[in-house]
Amino acid sequence: MSAFLDAKSEGTVRVIGCSTHLFTGPVMDAVIDHPEIQVILATANKEGRMLEGGPLDQHLEYLRRAYDLGKGLSIMKVIAAGGIPESELEDWIRWGFELEIAHGINLGMSNRSEIDFDVRIAREHARQRLRKVA
Repeated sequence: MSAFLDAKSEGTVRVIGCSTHLFTGPVMDAVIDHPEIQVILATANKEGRMLEGGPLDQHLEYLRRAYDLGKGLSIMKVIAAGGIPESELEDWIRWGFELEIAHGINLGMSNRSEIDFDVRIAREHARQRLRKVA
């Protein structure tokens, strides 16, 4: 951490973040409560698949707490690293885009058709949000 703080004071690094990867519970407490960590990358998907250390509802409370403290939040594993039936993918991705406490979403893509599919969903979601604002 001291190396990151030195880099931040020198202007090389603007913010310090941490990935909790699959973990919730005490790991989230530690990251949220750390005053120098400003951005958190955490697993979040509509069924809480792949989470270790607690259920989805508890994990969402942690994410809300981080958000309320002004931490930046990016979510990953929105489609649980695969294994979601193709007919349900759009619903899972929409869930991620509609999680209002998330500042960013990491979908993960491995081929052109997944990229095209994800971009289509992202554009549709952006249009819907713009309509709400207007």
